[in-house]
Amino acid sequence: MVNPLQLLRRTDKWFLGGGHGAIYAPPFPRFLTTPGFAEECYLADIRIPGLFSVIVLDAQYRPVKFDSKLVDWCPHRLVLSHSAPGVEIRETRCVTESNAWVSCFEVLAAPTQLHFFQWSLMDVRPPGYAAPWSSLTSADVLEQSLAVRFETAWPEELAPDRTAVEEEQVVSGASKMLAPLPVYLELGGSLPRRSWTVNLAQRHDESPLYELSVLPEKFVGGTLPCDYKLFVGTDPVEGMAHLVQHFVVEEGQELVLACGSGMSAAAASSSLQDAVLPGVVERSERDWRR
Repeated sequence: MVNPLQLLRRTDKWFLGGGHGAIYAPPFPRFLTTPGFAEECYLADIRIPGLFSVIVLDAQYRPVKFDSKLVDWCPHRLVLSHSAPGVEIRETRCVTESNAWVSCFEVLAAPTQLHFFQWSLMDVRPPGYAAPWSSLTSADVLEQSLAVRFETAWPEELAPDRTAVEEEQVVSGASKMLAPLPVYLELGGSLPRRSWTVNLAQRHDESPLYELSVLPEKFVGGTLPCDYKLFVGTDPVEGMAHLVQHFVVEEGQELVLACGSGMSAAAASSSLQDAVLPGVVERSERDWRR
């Protein structure tokens, strides 16, 4: 039988979706080959910036500087290679029908174990007037994952254009906002989490670089401090929320890192659980063929 997905293979596309609302389709990507989903993602028309990127350190806790390239694209998945001296990793990204963004990492070669960090970087803003306003409004540390509530609101007098392309223009002098719409996210992986940290920092360059993360300060002696410092300081509390989870991977192992989503915490949890089960890329292909 002809596989229609294979007939659509390209090396100049990167758009991914699961057909039920979650998409990855940055129009002008700056960090396309950075491991993870460093560009903005959408759940329907809700823009979620800084979903998660992935930083890798070697056994001596030094950042691995990859030469990364896009290898292959089909509608159901995107394949990239990440190479460094002595290290070879293949990443396969997909977006599932259950609205999860998934990165599968296969460590093809490594001199010893590698430390993977799933790093989400999200805005924390006090309630205010914007078109639209959005912010992380809660983050909970669960046994093997991090659960997030991300809210978006529009001005009362504005009917959003719902295209998710441009910020809408509003009437000067308006001040009332509609009730925020919450989206729930849950971040986790297929291997046991070794450590974690949740920290609020001042606004800074959002490039997904080791030097701009909290790792140089927080990753000491092979572990993160498992500390929670988010809604701290004087009002209004605002800045960038760093949510980081640590995993250790050996040569020949596979690590799946994902972010599940939904309109409830239970839906996001179910989405993540489905995403980290074995065979997620094969299920994505099956769903696309169907």
